[in-house]
Amino acid sequence: MEHIPNHKRISIDYSLCNSCKQCEQDCTSHAIHIDSGVIDPTCILCGHCVAICKQQAIQIDNKTTQRIEKQSITPEQFKTLCAHTRSCRHFTSHLVAPEIIADILANTALYPSASNTRKVHVTYITDPKVIEDLNNYTAHKLLRLFTIVSHPIIAGFLRIFISSREIQKIKNYKQLFIEKMNRNSQNITYKAPVIFIFHAHHQPSGMLQNDADIWATYTSLLCSTYGLGTCFNGFIVKALDNDKKAKKRFGIPPTHTVYMSLLVGYPKYTYSNSARV
Repeated sequence: MEHIPNHKRISIDYSLCNSCKQCEQDCTSHAIHIDSGVIDPTCILCGHCVAICKQQAIQIDNKTTQRIEKQSITPEQFKTLCAHTRSCRHFTSHLVAPEIIADILANTALYPSASNTRKVHVTYITDPKVIEDLNNYTAHKLLRLFTIVSHPIIAGFLRIFISSREIQKIKNYKQLFIEKMNRNSQNITYKAPVIFIFHAHHQPSGMLQNDADIWATYTSLLCSTYGLGTCFNGFIVKALDNDKKAKKRFGIPPTHTVYMSLLVGYPKYTYSNSARV
């Protein structure tokens, strides 16, 4: 598909425009000029001009703009939402409806972006066999890493960089990890019915990690409004790092970097108190 420059994707319907110029004044790139009808190549496609126009005279890619209701969430309601949004590692067997997953994914179009490039992709996994496969792959890869780090020779070398106490913590964690594997067939994914993986084509510039963090956080909060529990999972991110075959195996382009993963499902337990630490 031919790449279309940002400023060519903006259109202004002058039959609706009342020349209030709020879009021009709010443009962070100073790219839009109402009197001349010119949009400069400096446009970063942030969408402020579309969002601010009360006449709905501006569009991106000729898409119909939609009115939004006045923001009505109170600070107390948001605090309550945050208090309920806790890491979930115990899920019920209840599946998440496809339409809910689709709505969650569609809502990423509304999330902010640190670099405003919106290069992050979201892959979701719902097949129980694939989720179990991802769990086992991640668990065994981590176990190999723990084994290498705790090897006497490697541990001796690592003491140059980290303390003996930290190395002992890794050894202890390895033992706990093995015990956890024996008790739970899915000690990484916790039998979550959905896993979202946030990834993007690697590039030296930009803020892709920040973008993925933002999107995953917003996604977690949205999931809470559906009564879903979530858990950020760094083990999956680490396991897929620099493993092109594994990425392809789980539906992620081999050239992409995985930045964040999120377990999603209906929680087995609910919480009654705010745990402030």
